[in-house]
Amino acid sequence: MELEKWFADWGFKNNPFDYTLDADRDPYLEKSFIQNIGLRTSLSFEQPSPFVVFGTKGSGKTSIRTDLQRFLATHKDRIITLSYTDFNDLLSEKNKGQKVIPSMSIFSQPVVQLNHAITLSDHLDNILRLGIEELYKGYLCNTEFCAKVRIRDTLKDLKEQKRRLILLMALYYMPTDIIKKTDGIAKAMKMLRYKRQGYLLTGLKRKRLIAEICSKINGIPVIEDNVNQTIRMTGTRLYESGDIPGNVDQRFTLLNYFIEFIRLLGLSGIYLLVDRVDEHNSIRGDSAQMHDVINPLLSDQLLQVSGLGMLLFLPYELQDLRKNYRSDRIKTVCPLEWSPVELKKLIEKRMSLFADHEINISDLFAENQEGHEQFITNLVTPRNAFMFLEHLIKEHCKMVDDQKQIQSKTFYAAMRKFHLEKADIH
Repeated sequence: MELEKWFADWGFKNNPFDYTLDADRDPYLEKSFIQNIGLRTSLSFEQPSPFVVFGTKGSGKTSIRTDLQRFLATHKDRIITLSYTDFNDLLSEKNKGQKVIPSMSIFSQPVVQLNHAITLSDHLDNILRLGIEELYKGYLCNTEFCAKVRIRDTLKDLKEQKRRLILLMALYYMPTDIIKKTDGIAKAMKMLRYKRQGYLLTGLKRKRLIAEICSKINGIPVIEDNVNQTIRMTGTRLYESGDIPGNVDQRFTLLNYFIEFIRLLGLSGIYLLVDRVDEHNSIRGDSAQMHDVINPLLSDQLLQVSGLGMLLFLPYELQDLRKNYRSDRIKTVCPLEWSPVELKKLIEKRMSLFADHEINISDLFAENQEGHEQFITNLVTPRNAFMFLEHLIKEHCKMVDDQKQIQSKTFYAAMRKFHLEKADIH
């Protein structure tokens, strides 16, 4: 029997049991998702606070994070949401034994530091880069938002030192395509005294704008006859060493000023969603390397930053990290588990969504419906359940020519193969 025919007999438009589908790209996740840990109701918009979820592979960490990201996006007028899921650069630098600091492209070559280990400063750099990027794309380039918060008046009222730091962050944490990305801030501060032609800038205009921003950071007037000299005077450390701010305390200063700035825009702070730490090719489930990445994020100093709520979705192999932080400062779910009732609800909701009519797990079987359903709903994680169901359907289609419901002998054959495959994986 062809799989497509079996799906058609049940009215499934697609395969509802595809366990290989990535949660970030699953078009059915939003409608089929089940809230099993109540994380939404635990979040505070007034005072973002940290939360850690430890779960085994396939327990739904990324699905929960994706659902939470969608939920927080509906409240973007109250909070900035940042997704921190790409650790490729950090791990690549660590594995090479060096750190490459990007230059501002026009003025200097990249700086290479040897024997680099992942530090809290690295994470703070990435958080600030993500924050500036989201501030630019999601807020400062949003005409309606800028009008609502009277962005020009807000920036004008900032103290000079804080205004400079905001501009410094825009420069330092956006090393690529610097002009395009700082344009929103520059316009808001009435710094552009020339007309733009799309995003094309001559070399002189590019240098002129950078010099003007640098001069505002440092409080030095632009030297009209020699833009390059202004850049050298105002941005020596910024452009030549490529390593501003110089230490972790200065980075915390920038982070606190950034949060203070977004609060002036009516936002209460940041939720940082950390996920996929185990998915880099160089890690491959290596808990020691995962510890190296995550440990700095659990710094007590970072957890105490007012206005920053970290939501970490971590592999269960890292649950020993709980001893590294105070339980009164960070809420924890360990481990992330699914009860038989929750798993049954999830599977049936997804099947019904794919078929446009209600289907129960027991409906799939010609006999021993209760026993077969009980086995499936006790598989602990969604991935295990959907993996078994896909194996079961394929086994059924191999054994029959035209039969809708599944026989017990097929079920037990699929069960044996499933257990063997799981044993091989582990």
